[in-house]
Amino acid sequence: FERGRLTRGEFFKSEHIGPVSVDLTISSEIYELDYFLLPGKRQTVRSMLKKISHRPIAIGDPLLPGKTYMSLASVGANFPAGVYAYANAKSTTGRNFILVRTLADHCVGFDTVDRRSEGYTGEIWLLIQPLAYGIVASPHECLSQLRVFNADTRITTKDALQEFLLTHDLLYRTDGRAYNHGELTLDTHCGTFLMTLEAETDGVIGYRAKKSDQILDLSARDVDPDLFFEKVYARKHNENSFVRLEPGEYYLLTSHEQIKIPVT
Repeated sequence: FERGRLTRGEFFKSEHIGPVSVDLTISSEIYELDYFLLPGKRQTVRSMLKKISHRPIAIGDPLLPGKTYMSLASVGANFPAGVYAYANAKSTTGRNFILVRTLADHCVGFDTVDRRSEGYTGEIWLLIQPLAYGIVASPHECLSQLRVFNADTRITTKDALQEFLLTHDLLYRTDGRAYNHGELTLDTHCGTFLMTLEAETDGVIGYRAKKSDQILDLSARDVDPDLFFEKVYARKHNENSFVRLEPGEYYLLTSHEQIKIPVT
């Protein structure tokens, strides 16, 4: 920000700057879309917007499930060649089944501001799709976060994770015992491991979003979760436990493994 590589837009606050990322909010420029097209390599998001049917909506209006919305983000970019950024939705949006993706001019994919060969100067937009229940259009809740790079930092092999596991345990059982390393699945080739569903008890193992007419204000902190979620229980069949997931429903489910990230 001090050097102008990121630019402050409407509703940007200094507390949106984190240790390794910048949080993005909506602005007062919000549209409801009838359908959506990704911009091409020679298109801006605004030029794409002119080609589709859209209607402006106001801050405080409800964003309804089954609808698609787009808003100018609170941050823009002014990257020289060699600098690029990726974005991912905030965990709050995932827990509330809100699909949030970022868009940038001349970038043909979601969640990328990657024009590292020539640099990028332009706007950043948020595409917002509530899936389960309506939410309030509010700039007070950050929906996505942007991470800026000047090198390729991806883990391309399993080696980094395996070296870390030589001295640290990451996954634990529900009784607090660490998993033996031979029990972990590390063959995903991207530095990740697989986790499984906890369905071995008769207790609550998660929550399912209700078909609710209630509108959720994401910035509120005194919301009754029972207005939006109902409990999900594991069931017994012979000697096995299971949970039945219905199509078209949205769930938050407990993992069998517990994760512990050490300070390094």
